[in-house]
Amino acid sequence: MRRLIARNERGFTLIELLITLGIGSLLAAGITMAIFQVVTIPSSSSAHMTAVKQVESAIHWIRNDTWKAQKIECNEDSDSGFPLTLTWVEWEGDAAVHKVTYSIEDGNLVRTHSVDDGEQKAIVAQHIEDYGEMTRVRETSSGLELMITATVPGFRIASETRVVEIKPRTSA
Repeated sequence: MRRLIARNERGFTLIELLITLGIGSLLAAGITMAIFQVVTIPSSSSAHMTAVKQVESAIHWIRNDTWKAQKIECNEDSDSGFPLTLTWVEWEGDAAVHKVTYSIEDGNLVRTHSVDDGEQKAIVAQHIEDYGEMTRVRETSSGLELMITATVPGFRIASETRVVEIKPRTSA
């Protein structure tokens, strides 16, 4: 029974084993890279979309209040121009005085809306960079120039910056 295996068929040679291990390693590396891409690309894309949405939300709120504003005040002592204060009088009804202040607190853009004696505070955007090189507001001859940056942390950091010029409403 021992003699059934011929001399030339004792097993694999060293070269055959090395080739098999090499091919197996290449396949394993390819599969690992594919799995890595499947896991990281959606999270990176999601973080970028979050940054875009936060920037768009900030622009929406500031633009909406600037259109109503009769008085615009940027903080000239700050590199960022924040807090930004917008004031207007609502002439319908009881002529209520509205004062909206935008400030950046712990990476959040906070909108404080005061009407006469009442005050409401809300976070309108998150992950906002709070230094003047990335987020700032400036008064211009035609209104406001707003540059705002949102940076979302995660596996891959995602950042979005927009610069917009916001013009207040024209007086009738």
